Amino acid sequence: MTIDEFLAQRSEMPDFGQWTELVHGMPLSLEPPDFTHGAIVMNFSKALGGFLHLNPCGYAVFDLGVVVARDPDTVRFPAVSFYQHGRMFAQADQDVTHTPPCWVVDVVSSPDRRQGLTTRIEQYFASGVQLIWILETRQQELLIWQPGCRAETLRPGDSVAAAPILKDFQIAVADLFREPAW
Repeated sequence: MTIDEFLAQRSEMPDFGQWTELVHGMPLSLEPPDFTHGAIVMNFSKALGGFLHLNPCGYAVFDLGVVVARDPDTVRFPAVSFYQHGRMFAQADQDVTHTPPCWVVDVVSSPDRRQGLTTRIEQYFASGVQLIWILETRQQELLIWQPGCRAETLRPGDSVAAAPILKDFQIAVADLFREPAW
């Protein structure tokens, strides 16, 4: 299946394709995110949004399909894609983009989201992503990946900066895993 075929058939997939990726030309349905997954994305979004309000140096897009491979086509849907260059929110109205974000944040909250994680990370780097944060809900860990480096594992007692992308953006890992104040 090509990207265009995938997008044309997405509304006919389970949950209207909301939790479906295209992997090597085949649709792959993932389990819908759980409460913890949503809470992490909300906590991260609030912290990043507050930072960007005071330091406008890029923008985040949520659940945007990122084309990471062609022939066969692969489209991944990280929880957050962050862009620093180009027209502000250029990708916001798109279902998928060929423009790689500089930073992706993904949440591993189910067994099917854990499967193939190494391949997913390799594909992000091959497409041009410079920084990857993987939030592992089971162990409450943040795994930080940069090209050519081993993953750094942070736990709830740690704080993290989004260097080299946003070196001044810092957050406590525990704050990412807290139940949000609605």
